[in-house]
Amino acid sequence: MTQEEYVYMSCICTGYEEASRNDVLQIAVRDDAGNVLFDSLIKPAKRKRWDSYSHEITPESVRDAPTLSDVAPELQKLLRGKHVVLYNKKSLTRFLLPVLCTAATTHCCMLAYAEYKHDWDPYHKHYRWHKLDDAYFELSGQSGNINDCKQAALEIMTVWQQLMTKPRLRKKYGFIPFSEELLSWLKRIALIFGAVIILFIAAVLLFR
Repeated sequence: MTQEEYVYMSCICTGYEEASRNDVLQIAVRDDAGNVLFDSLIKPAKRKRWDSYSHEITPESVRDAPTLSDVAPELQKLLRGKHVVLYNKKSLTRFLLPVLCTAATTHCCMLAYAEYKHDWDPYHKHYRWHKLDDAYFELSGQSGNINDCKQAALEIMTVWQQLMTKPRLRKKYGFIPFSEELLSWLKRIALIFGAVIILFIAAVLLFR
């Protein structure tokens, strides 16, 4: 994996409002080529019952699954030094802090897509947020299913890769390799230096 590549993480939780009262139920991770690097059900540490209507992950299905603490060492090793992309990073980071602590950077696909859509919300004073399935459908033409964790990770990858073809979004939301950032600064310095030379020559010609 090169320094310009990302990994894409999705998770399903018992609820998303209060991390102190909810748990992770499943985690999936894909690489930049779409390969599944990790996929596991997770046994909750706090909740015993939850609404499983949408994702169909029941208490019985995770009874023998590992806990988040059990899989943390494997995920920490997998994500070490990587650039991790999530959809709704602010919300999910609260649940995934134990495994994201070794990542080099984390990125929010939802915020990048919101800016791409450019639909301003005057009440909340930010671009409107959109569902991952809607973003995936617009940019790929395919229907999604965020209640399938591996599929959601694929959707995040697809949307992110499309967004990162836009220089403005890539600069604001993506990871810029040091070599590319250095080249950008050198170009700016060259432009400034060139402008100074032109002004100097103009001043000499004007006052000779």
